[in-house]
Amino acid sequence: MAEVFCVYNESKASKRRALEAVSAVGSARIRRMPFLSFTPYPETNARAELALSSATKPAKNPLLRALKRKVLQWQYNGARRYFSAHRGQTALSWNGLKGSRRAFMMGAQDAGARCLYVEHAPLPGKLSLDRQGLNYTNSLPRNADFYIRWAKEHRGTIDLHWRKAKQNITARKARAGYQSGLTDTLSKDERFVFIPLQVPSDTQIRVFGGWVQSVENMLDVLARSAAHLPEGWHLRIKEHPSSDVSFGVMLREMAENSHGRIRVDNQTDTFEQVEKSGAVLTINSSVGLEAMFFEKPVITLGQAFYGFSPLVHCADSAQSLADLLASVAQLKTDPTLRSAYLNYLLNEYYPDWAPDAAGKWHLNHNIVLKRLAE
Repeated sequence: MAEVFCVYNESKASKRRALEAVSAVGSARIRRMPFLSFTPYPETNARAELALSSATKPAKNPLLRALKRKVLQWQYNGARRYFSAHRGQTALSWNGLKGSRRAFMMGAQDAGARCLYVEHAPLPGKLSLDRQGLNYTNSLPRNADFYIRWAKEHRGTIDLHWRKAKQNITARKARAGYQSGLTDTLSKDERFVFIPLQVPSDTQIRVFGGWVQSVENMLDVLARSAAHLPEGWHLRIKEHPSSDVSFGVMLREMAENSHGRIRVDNQTDTFEQVEKSGAVLTINSSVGLEAMFFEKPVITLGQAFYGFSPLVHCADSAQSLADLLASVAQLKTDPTLRSAYLNYLLNEYYPDWAPDAAGKWHLNHNIVLKRLAE
């Protein structure tokens, strides 16, 4: 029997196209407006608070925040009541981790419905498709043995040459009106840790920021930790080109007070800086994953789905970060595990999502059905 998807509507063309491709395996019901119900469940308040805390633009005014919380409660109630009455349907949403979409997906999940989260993958030409969630909440095992075993079982049966994907990795385009501002000339023999900043309001920071909690807090920690670097090393920071929040003033002060241990370069291409770095440090950015294709050691500060040892070096406190920076010249990554992990992502986890020569987008529906069966 064909699946029936209840899709939380998405107006942006690229996202809608992906949702339509996924829902093509069944009969999609597109929701233009969220479900609403005023009758609460025992979990309503807690679920609404989670949705509110992850909203892209949480209201700062106490009255507006209270109103938004109430609306999210109604949306959670409505979604849960709908899926409780329509057993067998699947909730499908783009991202599904923020605000109204999170309320929708939590309502469906608590009703016992299957959920499917969709988003552009952190690797080019791929789509994220997961029953459990996205980013840190996805279903990827955090177990090195799993990937080593998978690679051994598939040797000789599929393409395991992950290095070919490196040529497709490019930096994101800057937002309209972006001014690169601070820059520092990158010479050939520099020894540095590259730090690509993330968008402060992004889900990755708001929900999965871990102990550093925010980009600003991370910069405070880095200002103190830079002193632990070996002689001749520096932290090289680049602001996110899509962010509408600039840390220019803070970064300039950090650089001026660091005795050369902190530099800011907003102009040099992100992956030129990755390639020339000795290591990449991030809260949980996709650049951390992409840095593995450049065979660089990666340090994570927040909750990253790829953030497990010995694949990357996880700093869970200011002290552990200081220790890692002190020994940065000796940081290594297990090449066998890294190869197995990247090959698994490319061949097994992320389905292809790119247009053909005629501009038509394709998605393997067998993969959709496989995800639903997991």
